[in-house]
Amino acid sequence: MPSKLQAVTWAFATGSCGSENWNGVSASSFASANVQSFVSAGKKYMVSTGGAGANFTCSSDTSFAKFIKTYYSANMLGVDFDIENTQSQTDVDNLVQRVVNAQAAYPHLRYSFTVATDGGNEAQSLGSYGVMVMNAIKKYGLKNYTINLMVMDFANSGQENSALCTLGTNGLCEMGQSSISAAKSLHNYWGVPYGQIELTPMIGGNDNIDETFTIADAKTVSAFVLANKLGGVHFWSFERDRDCAP
Repeated sequence: MPSKLQAVTWAFATGSCGSENWNGVSASSFASANVQSFVSAGKKYMVSTGGAGANFTCSSDTSFAKFIKTYYSANMLGVDFDIENTQSQTDVDNLVQRVVNAQAAYPHLRYSFTVATDGGNEAQSLGSYGVMVMNAIKKYGLKNYTINLMVMDFANSGQENSALCTLGTNGLCEMGQSSISAAKSLHNYWGVPYGQIELTPMIGGNDNIDETFTIADAKTVSAFVLANKLGGVHFWSFERDRDCAP
């Protein structure tokens, strides 16, 4: 890792908490290969679960405690739940309940929910999984959390419209402004403080060439984040720090 990069998110743990795996690698093997090396290097890390390819479920506080302990060190920043596969409302409710109960034992850890969003002029711009997350947060009274918006892909080529993204004069999605619109929608519609909103664009090539997140977009988003004191900015992903094909 570059010296100025102080933290990275590990992605993704999948399966059931307490018996999860990392793309076929056991939890114990993954932790043994990474935790101490990050501590020794003075780097911090988030543990992310789920993702687009698989689910992460957790219906037991005991199993979630085991999950956290597997990766825990003073350098662990927290746990992220990337929810974009086939989770049900019950699955999402279970994750939120685990966080509510885990905060008593680990109040210093961050707990984030990564969800898809539109970036246009809709009052409510979250996708269906994001709505599930917000409903569960309201239901169980979770307070200390962040919502991490995936601001990577808003519309297929030729299908851009003002509901899906913020359009430029060329009729295409402006990635920086669309990211800002997504954050504003979450803040205004759901009442999430800006300090609990994070943004994750994708660097490098995009499957839709018209939605490449540029250096100019990064400057636009950074200015908004600093002015409104958002909770954080990330990028997908570490291996894309040199431009690559879609």
